[in-house]
Amino acid sequence: MSVEDRRQSIVDAALPLFRERGVDVTTREIADAACIAEGTIFRAFADKQEIIAAVIERAMDPEPTYAKLRAIDPALSLERTVRAIVHVLRERFSGMVGLMSVLHQVEGAPGNRRYAHTHSEASGVSVTTAVLERHAGRMRIEPAAAAHIIRVLVFGVTMPRFGSEAVLTTDDIVDFVLRGVVKEGA
Repeated sequence: MSVEDRRQSIVDAALPLFRERGVDVTTREIADAACIAEGTIFRAFADKQEIIAAVIERAMDPEPTYAKLRAIDPALSLERTVRAIVHVLRERFSGMVGLMSVLHQVEGAPGNRRYAHTHSEASGVSVTTAVLERHAGRMRIEPAAAAHIIRVLVFGVTMPRFGSEAVLTTDDIVDFVLRGVVKEGA
C-alpha cells in the first residue's frame, strides 16, 4: 500500500472515532480501528496532530457532498428531489457537527487558516441550485433562493444549539419547504 493510500485508510478509520470522542482518541485506538500496528501510523503521519488535521480536512471537504447532489436523478419529482437534497445535506451537516468539538479542542483551530476550506457557501448553493433548476417551472421562488433556504434550514435543525426538544424529520423539512406554514385554502 502506498503512503498516500495508507494515510487515507488511517483517516477513514480515525474519522468516526474523532466524531464520537474528540481529540481524546489515542493512536492505539486509531491503529486498532485501521487494523494496523500503531507504529504504522507514524510511517504515514508525523504525529497525532497531523492525523487530526487530515481528518478535519476530509470532513470539511464539500466535494463528496457536491458529487452526491449532482448525482440526484433528474427524473425525480420536485418533492423527491427536495427530499434527496435534504437527505444529502443532513448527512453532511451532521458529520460536520460531530467534528466541531475537535475543531474547538485543536490548538488555534478556530482562527487557524490551515483548517479553513477553500470552498464557499456560494459553491454549495450553486450546486443545490443546479439540481433545483430542473423544476424551476413548478417553483414560486427562484431555485437559488430555494437552495439557500433549504441549506439554512437543514443546517439550523442539525445544530444542537439551535435545535429544540422537537426533532424535525426529513419529511417535516420537505413538507415545510414545499408547503410552508399556511394551511391549504387558508
